[in-house]
Formats: sequence, C-alpha cells, structure tokens
Amino acid sequence: MHRQNVKGIRSLEFYTPNLVYLDCSDRLVWYNYISANCLDTLLEARLDLLSQQHPSPFETQTHPKLISWICNVQILHLSSNTVEFMLLGFDHWGSNGGFPLFGNLVKLSFECKTKKGSKVLWSLIKNSPKLETLILKGFCYIRRNRENINDANVVKVLEIRGYKGTGREVIQVKSFLWELEFLQVMKVQVDEKIDDDKKLQLTKDVLALPKRSSSCQIQFL
Repeated sequence: MHRQNVKGIRSLEFYTPNLVYLDCSDRLVWYNYISANCLDTLLEARLDLLSQQHPSPFETQTHPKLISWICNVQILHLSSNTVEFMLLGFDHWGSNGGFPLFGNLVKLSFECKTKKGSKVLWSLIKNSPKLETLILKGFCYIRRNRENINDANVVKVLEIRGYKGTGREVIQVKSFLWELEFLQVMKVQVDEKIDDDKKLQLTKDVLALPKRSSSCQIQFL
C-alpha cells in the first residue's frame, strides 16, 4: 500500500484479521483501526511512514497505536521516516504501559538519519527478547546506549550497510558492539572506496574487544 500526494482522502481503515505481510508507505493523516487485533496475524511489515510537519496532540496519541498493533511481527523493516514518526509516540507509550513489546521479532532492518533515532533502536532491542538479526543503515548517527540491555537481547548477527571506514564510524562500531554480548557474526557492507588496510584495521579493533575476541567473526560484503 503506497500513497503519495493524495488529496481529498483523509482516512484509512484497517480490518485485516488474516494479513501476514504489510508494505505501507504513506503520510499519516487519520487512521482508523477497527479493532486492536486487526493486525495480530502479521508476520512481516515494511513501513515508510511520514507524519505531518506539525502533528496535532490527537495525532501523536493515535498514530502510535499502529506500531503497538504490529508488535507480533517476526520481521520488521523501518525507514528513517518511520523512525522519526516513532519518536513522536514516546509520550503516548510512556503513559500507556511503556514501549510495546515485540515478543516474536527475530529480524530488524533499521534505517536512521538523526541522532535521536538511537532512542527508537535501543527501545526495540530492549523490548525484542527474540531478536537475533539486526541490519543497520545510516549507522554513523547511532549513539551508544545509556541503559543496560545486556540481559535483554540475544542478537547474534549484526549487519552494517554503507560502511565508509571513517574514524567516527570505527568508534561507534566498537561502542555498539559492547552492548551485544551474544554477537557471533558481524557483516559489513563496505563502500567501494574502502581499501584492505581499513578492513584489516576494523577487524583488529573488533577482535581487540574483550567480549568479542573469542566468538565474533567479521564478514565483508
């Protein structure tokens, strides 16, 4: 479901009790969910959601329900727009039981273009007890977590896309790896300008981390 520059349509209703895959790209204005379990059967979701530039208080309370109601998914793809959209929901979640629990999520693809997006990422990792594969895009904007999530994650495979080998990225890779104590494989999709020396240096830096030296393997894509 993809809508762009749609005029005149002010609402969209969901009643999909048997839906298993959702690919949704839209600027959210008004969503009406027939019931809280209308997306319970969803196994995979790909979301590119863009909120209004100045969302009303009603919208910031209503739209987070869409995220809360897809929390049974096993595979989730989030665009940078969706991450920004989710940031608007933290006040709502804070007064309604906290960030939703993604109890079945095993694979997360996460794109981030702002530093604030780290809040969404760490909340997802902390609230996804079965998450094993994490794919990161726009990695250079992700800050180190300030909360202890070591007991709340089982991530085994980390894939970083678009790695350019800058000093800032190396520091953030090392900081990020400290949080994933069960990591077994780190896959790095490198920029075509990356030379073998930078690949070797990254490998040395990762293996030098005490928690990773005996288990983590690095694969360059």
